[in-house]
Amino acid sequence: MGYRENYFKENTGFMGKWKCVRCKKWFPKEQIDIDHIIPKSKGGSDKLYNLQAMCRKCNRSKGNKTNNTVGDLVKHNAKRTIKNGVKNATNIGKK
Repeated sequence: MGYRENYFKENTGFMGKWKCVRCKKWFPKEQIDIDHIIPKSKGGSDKLYNLQAMCRKCNRSKGNKTNNTVGDLVKHNAKRTIKNGVKNATNIGKK
């Protein structure tokens, strides 16, 4: 499974839409790019913690730059960790 498919499997969006982390607008899956927070050209990986949803316009403007600050990366991953923890907790005991 590629990183795009893996991202969408783990991040379900809201009512069939995903929020761009830059412009904060909502887009259908077909209009969302899965961006590498730390670009692969700078040592980033395809792991979920290094991926974020961006609209095509924002992703193109970002290019191969990293996010603005390390704080952006920490904040982004903290939200994902909390969300996944809640998701896992609600699935305890389910098959």
